[in-house]
Amino acid sequence: MIRLLKQGNTTELLSAVQLYVRRDQLAAVRQAVRRPGSPEADIQAALSDAWWMFGGEFAGKAVRRRLVETIELDIPLLQPDGVLHVVELKRADVPVVRRHRNGLIVAAVVHEAVGQALNYLTLVDEHRADLLAEFGSTPAERVRRWWSGIRTSSPT
Repeated sequence: MIRLLKQGNTTELLSAVQLYVRRDQLAAVRQAVRRPGSPEADIQAALSDAWWMFGGEFAGKAVRRRLVETIELDIPLLQPDGVLHVVELKRADVPVVRRHRNGLIVAAVVHEAVGQALNYLTLVDEHRADLLAEFGSTPAERVRRWWSGIRTSSPT
């Protein structure tokens, strides 16, 4: 990195720094999910500012996790185009597949998590008008109101 700094190659330097940061973030998430009994809060902390792991471009995590009175989202992510993504976390050492006849099927805990996420999205959709009134009807308004400072997790 020192060589890149001396050469004035800022693009490669920023890429190298991003790679270094992402390796650390990935190591923290691996450590959290491999620790038996690791609760959602530990995994959530390890994922802090590592939204790139979810494969999209996000400006960051929404400041508020309780968008609707009766639910609290684990990780609500909003893309710059205003699309909401919901990440539902579970304890780390939960078996997610089980044997069934000659193969594997997802365990009940997966169905429960999917059902939980569907319920959350249904409630958010049912309160769409209220949320648009509060946060804005355009992507730009939502981005401005949902975050305290815009950060991008996409490579630049």
